[in-house]
Amino acid sequence: MRLTGDSHRPLFHRRPACVAALGVLIGLMFFALFGAPGASAADAGAGLIVLLLLLLASLRLYRPALLPLLFAVLAFLSAALQCPAAPEQTAGYLTGRVAETPEHASARTVLVLKDAALDGAPIRGRVELIVHGSTRAEYGQHIGVHTSLWPSDADWLAYDRSLGIAAHAAAGASALAYGDVERDAYGALLEARAAIADRIGALFPAHPDVACGLLLGGRLSHMDAGVLSRFRAAGIAHLLAVSGLHVGILAAALLVLLRLIRPLWLRFSVFSAFLLAYAALTAFTPSVLRASVMLLCVLPAVPLRRRTDLPSSLSLAFVLVLLLRPFALGTAGFQLSFSAILGLALLAPVLKTRFSVLGERAAAALSSSIAVLAATVPPIASFFGELPLASVAANLLILPLLPLFLVPAAAALPLSCLSLPLGRAVAALPEAVLDVLLRVAAAGGTPHLRLLPPSPLGALLFYAAILLASPLFLVRPRTKALLAGLCAAACFLFWR
Repeated sequence: MRLTGDSHRPLFHRRPACVAALGVLIGLMFFALFGAPGASAADAGAGLIVLLLLLLASLRLYRPALLPLLFAVLAFLSAALQCPAAPEQTAGYLTGRVAETPEHASARTVLVLKDAALDGAPIRGRVELIVHGSTRAEYGQHIGVHTSLWPSDADWLAYDRSLGIAAHAAAGASALAYGDVERDAYGALLEARAAIADRIGALFPAHPDVACGLLLGGRLSHMDAGVLSRFRAAGIAHLLAVSGLHVGILAAALLVLLRLIRPLWLRFSVFSAFLLAYAALTAFTPSVLRASVMLLCVLPAVPLRRRTDLPSSLSLAFVLVLLLRPFALGTAGFQLSFSAILGLALLAPVLKTRFSVLGERAAAALSSSIAVLAATVPPIASFFGELPLASVAANLLILPLLPLFLVPAAAALPLSCLSLPLGRAVAALPEAVLDVLLRVAAAGGTPHLRLLPPSPLGALLFYAAILLASPLFLVRPRTKALLAGLCAAACFLFWR
């Protein structure tokens, strides 16, 4: 595809990974259309047939469409095979095995059951069981209870599907029947994670939950409600859930040390082992897995002696994650993570040239912060409906300090196993940084900017405007500005 007057120049360089990512997105949109709640197997089959017919037509009519349509079919099949489904029967004797660490909140406990069955009939997916009262259930425990099931609410459907939850149930603690506890490797991993969380608490006794959230992530429901609300008000609550930002900081620190290893493939192997170990310690949190996949898609360029291309690496990670876990697309964490990296890849270079008068480091920091904030507006509007106006200033202050917490705190953990006083001495700096984080959160983040959630068309036009304004769009600057401006205006018109 070419523009008049620029016939010698393509609009974009060829990037097969980006085309494959577009195909995955198309396939999942088709599944959302044909595989909506209440849709029959025939409806899903009709959607698959439409994609297959388009795929066959592309062989004869338009070969470039073959790659995206092939990945669209793969994504559709992955979603159809993994989609949890609530059973038709709604009441009976529910059995299953506790699949995650029980989550205790006030006077109830939330259990996630796998291998679930209702009156002996297997359930396709997991069941979230809310137990009222105290329970002695633990990971791996076989549970039985007479109860009723209900499907996921529409607002939580995407999130529940991403966790494999097919239905919900509730029961009193006294009604539970306990069976054997089945041990496995994942249970041992959860026990190791709990032991490390205890060690973090010993290193940071004043605020163990916040320190553990910064290093290992975990359930925000375990955190003090007042502290959590202050972090949210300041727009820095994302720091309490381990994400690509945390992985990137620790990975960058490790790469500095790995320069001592001269063989490039050995360096990459050690780095890959670190990513796997950290993902395991976070109990394979989806955000850590996404970040790890992104890094493993980028870093092989060094030993292969190839130029790093962030859009292609991001697209490859997008494809791999969604083919394995297709329903992650509908979650806030997935959209925020990929939108933030997309902003860094497409928008930050444009802004950096505008802020170059501030100096290299200042321009990089400011352009990155603004690019991430701008690119994440659609998911923020969709999931939260408001944006703390102080979040830009708070993040500009906090983000440079975060490495000063994560890196020495991570170093203090193994040292504390040798000697707790030595670990506490190394933890002095991150403890001071943690105090600064809490002070920034306590300063508050009001007022908030109310945001209307975008329509699917409005969100697509928003990211299309960013793409047209980016260096990837290979046209004259005036043409680029005109087309990006028109796309932004259309986005404004079709936002709702």
